[in-house]
Amino acid sequence: MYAIILIKRDTAEKHTRPLPQRAAGESGKGGLPMMRWKELLEKKPHAWVKWGVIAACLCIVIAGFFVIRQRAAALPVEQVENPVFVSREEEPVMQRDDLKNMLVNNIVVWGTVQDCSYLRIRAGDSVWYLTTMRVAVDTVIRGEADAPTIDIVSGECYTGEPVPEEEFPVRPGIADCIPGTEGIFAVSPVQAGAVWDIGGWSTAVREFGDYIYRIRCSLQEDSIVYDDLVLPISEVETAGS
Repeated sequence: MYAIILIKRDTAEKHTRPLPQRAAGESGKGGLPMMRWKELLEKKPHAWVKWGVIAACLCIVIAGFFVIRQRAAALPVEQVENPVFVSREEEPVMQRDDLKNMLVNNIVVWGTVQDCSYLRIRAGDSVWYLTTMRVAVDTVIRGEADAPTIDIVSGECYTGEPVPEEEFPVRPGIADCIPGTEGIFAVSPVQAGAVWDIGGWSTAVREFGDYIYRIRCSLQEDSIVYDDLVLPISEVETAGS
């Protein structure tokens, strides 16, 4: 800031050098009285200082933006080979209406798993366990899927709670999702600009997938089956219509 003020002060001195003397009230080339010219020149340094301050603030904001982006890019992502799957949190017992609401309020597709990846991210005292799946869509049962294959991500976060190194926590329905697995997947689209805060670090969710995993079911005789719950596909397709 000091350098900016100093530069503009030099500029001010340059502009306020003595002008050729004219008689009182005599106009310069622009037609303004000489006293008016002097008033304008005296005010100019203040304007330069103001714009200098604004420019300095903008530089600080831009620099901060790039620092944030670098923090996000520096997240250590570890690929886990041959994970030992565990469910560390007991899932609530799902009733038929719960299953129906889950399916009706999300995108539902029938498809085949093509690829799976298991990622672990450590930041501060937080550890995130991410499962990513690429699923080839055979049939869209409800909603819209905008591609023949969709990338699904599921995340489990633990903060301040140690997880044994050999364990990899996952949501129900994921542990046996291997390439070639067929199933009915309920997913929700990742919103543009959505981010995860991982131990104070921000990262875009779309770096890992375009859809969030909600639940996986099986298909039996035109019905969706989850544990001992059975729901006709037609009931899901026509709900709300």
